[in-house]
Amino acid sequence: MSASTPRQPNPEGNDFAQYFPHQEPIQYGVNVPAQSGSSCPDPNLPNAMDPMGAIEARGEVYRNLKTSYAPWWAVITSWLVLGLPGFFLGGLAIAFGLQQLHVLLEAFTDVQGWPTFWSSIFMLLLSLLLFGMGSLLLLIPMRSTLIKLDRRQAKR
Repeated sequence: MSASTPRQPNPEGNDFAQYFPHQEPIQYGVNVPAQSGSSCPDPNLPNAMDPMGAIEARGEVYRNLKTSYAPWWAVITSWLVLGLPGFFLGGLAIAFGLQQLHVLLEAFTDVQGWPTFWSSIFMLLLSLLLFGMGSLLLLIPMRSTLIKLDRRQAKR
């Protein structure tokens, strides 16, 4: 008699019949519904992960703030991000300008104060420039809020 050789498992075959010869395998299945709509993102939306897409997305946010289509949370966030620095810069420019105006008046009354006079004129112009920059920062949230309120009143 020949010695029994152990059966090698067939990697290509079904091992269920080898271990459970008297049972039928249970067939499980999962039905996955088809996805409705497109599987790729909208090509009209900018991809904010690349540099040019980030610039385009930022421009779209500002464009939405300019029109009345921005949601209220975006308008409030624009006040926090743009309005507060604008107020701070404007207040700083006013305080700095008043100080330089005081120095300018002192230099104007002093006979020997021409170098101080010109330096204080330059600093006063610099403070006016800072005030202008602060005012420009405030224009975006002010305009978006006014447009949003006008559109809301027009709906009523």
